[in-house]
Amino acid sequence: MNEINRAPQNAVSEQFVSERLPVGWPWRLLVFSIALFALSILVYFGVKVGYRAYLEGRIAEVDAALTALTGEVTPEEQEQFVNFYSQIVNLRTVLGKHPYAGNIFTFLERYTVSEVRYTEAQFDTENGSLVLRGTGPSVDVAGSQLAALEAAPGVTRVLLRDVNVDDGVRFSVTIFFSDAFFERPLL
Repeated sequence: MNEINRAPQNAVSEQFVSERLPVGWPWRLLVFSIALFALSILVYFGVKVGYRAYLEGRIAEVDAALTALTGEVTPEEQEQFVNFYSQIVNLRTVLGKHPYAGNIFTFLERYTVSEVRYTEAQFDTENGSLVLRGTGPSVDVAGSQLAALEAAPGVTRVLLRDVNVDDGVRFSVTIFFSDAFFERPLL
């Protein structure tokens, strides 16, 4: 019976045999880790010391080149350049914000009836309106002038203020322009 009892015990012990590591394996892993750590420290200090010296040398070269370049341009030339540049920037700013009020002249040239003569004009930049006083041979001509102004693009509304019929017609008109009318020049 001992033999019978031993057979299953050997089979179970053979199934759960633990694997044995080679004797030098943990030491080799430890030596590799230490070597890798030492290499990384060596690279760190090499970059910190060697590359820093290289960068400081390059900075000194660039500073020397800038000093030489500064010596080539006189202070008077530098001041003239700065003044010229500031004038250009100021001009660009002013022209960028400048409305094209000159559009009014092109507008009047296009949309004025040939028999009408303007005697006075006032332009209000704050609300974009133009007050015109003019004369014409008849009320019909003044009416056609009013209709031409109302139909013109860029006009939001037209108000007829005054009409006097004497030896012809004298009238006063207020024209209100849209904001888009002043954004770009009329050609």
